[in-house]
Amino acid sequence: MAEFFGHMREMSAQRIVIEDMEASAFKAMLHFIYTDMMPGLDQELEAAATMARHLLVAADRYELDRLKVICEGKLSGGIMVDTAATTLALAEQHNCTHLKAKCVEFIISTPAILNAVVATEGQHAAHRLCPRGCSRSTFPMATTCTVLTGAVRAVKLLKVDSFRLAYKTMREGEFLRTSWNVDGHDVEIRWYPGTAMAPVELVFLTKTASTCNVRASFGCLLVHPRLPQPHNGNEEKTVWHVFKHPKDCSLRVSLVDRPVLLDQTSRQGDYLTVQCTVTILKELAYTTTTVPAPASNMHQHFRELLRNGTGADVTFLVSGKAFAAHKLVLAARSPVFMAEFFRDMKEKSSRRVEIKDMKATVFGALLEFIYTDNVPELDRELEAVATMAQHLLAAADRYGIDRLKIMCEGKLIGGITVDTAATTLALAEQHNCPHLKEKCVEFIISTPAILDAVVATEGSKHLEASCPSALTSIVLSTRGRRN
Repeated sequence: MAEFFGHMREMSAQRIVIEDMEASAFKAMLHFIYTDMMPGLDQELEAAATMARHLLVAADRYELDRLKVICEGKLSGGIMVDTAATTLALAEQHNCTHLKAKCVEFIISTPAILNAVVATEGQHAAHRLCPRGCSRSTFPMATTCTVLTGAVRAVKLLKVDSFRLAYKTMREGEFLRTSWNVDGHDVEIRWYPGTAMAPVELVFLTKTASTCNVRASFGCLLVHPRLPQPHNGNEEKTVWHVFKHPKDCSLRVSLVDRPVLLDQTSRQGDYLTVQCTVTILKELAYTTTTVPAPASNMHQHFRELLRNGTGADVTFLVSGKAFAAHKLVLAARSPVFMAEFFRDMKEKSSRRVEIKDMKATVFGALLEFIYTDNVPELDRELEAVATMAQHLLAAADRYGIDRLKIMCEGKLIGGITVDTAATTLALAEQHNCPHLKEKCVEFIISTPAILDAVVATEGSKHLEASCPSALTSIVLSTRGRRN
């Protein structure tokens, strides 16, 4: 902006030499400026990294902040021993704080990587370019801790009343069971009162693929009865297991010899209570912080261009109001404007163009869409929108702006009423909108009462006068429905 419309020598220049930049990088930058997209960064990682470095410099030079952040994000994801030092120098020179942090984080991640980076040619070159940011003293040894795993722990108390009865009547291998859900995994605890040492085991029941390689521990602590010394039944006993499939079982946790249990329950109360603890290891998902690219602001830049009129080379006169615009922008968006301004038509050299048969508000909305791809006027209440949508549809058809025409068509389809059906049908017929025409006819013939009401409107007279073929469509559709 400053070069072409400020007080710089390039203001009147027709030819400008760009130094210190690769032609491919300048071409890619122009592609981004015109389209807000950067396909050159979707190549193989090594080729994309080289382009990203050149583009980051160009983006910083021309203050294209969104492109700069996109390049920074691409480089952050491809830091290697061979590129770390040069990328760090680039980040330092062009004030990319996040990229600099990621480079330093990589370089100091291990002593081996630090030594390898320091030994590269890139480090020596980077030190010459940016001694403050790329000296070895810049890299303190890593003191951070990355958490790789987490754990889910669940505790449950199990009680067996009338333990003596269970002891006397349950045979070897018979068990009591209870189900449980731990971190989304269905498990079952089985207790074998009739088996030596009254063991307990953990069984995984979940039938989904999530049970594959579930690492878990299973601990049991005898809560009642309390055992006298020297028995060690008062300490928690734990087993570990990797559950690979449904009905996979852990090793059994042995509590204490059954005669001892029988003796102590007869002294302290005829019941048994065990505290069971299940701990499941969870591998935390690998995450990496990236620089989020700012949302596209191209529409904002073009809106400012339209409103400020900077560099405008044509003025439209519409219903007594003047609109300053840019021929190139109009031609890029409309084949009609392209023909008017860049082919053998009288408007080619004209700096003032008068638009007839159109309201100023409609033309203003048309320009807003051409520059920003958005029409705020179509986001209002449905009744207020209908009139604007009708006028804009006609304008879009006149200038060959198909996307706007379809948007207006969709807005009108959602607001067909008795009062608007006939005029909207006439509009659809005149501007070749078959889907809108179909919806209007469908509404008009939906019931005899609606048909009679539409025929009685002023719009119906306009329809009859301007588009008699549309009436034929209604008649044919009505006959088809009766048949």
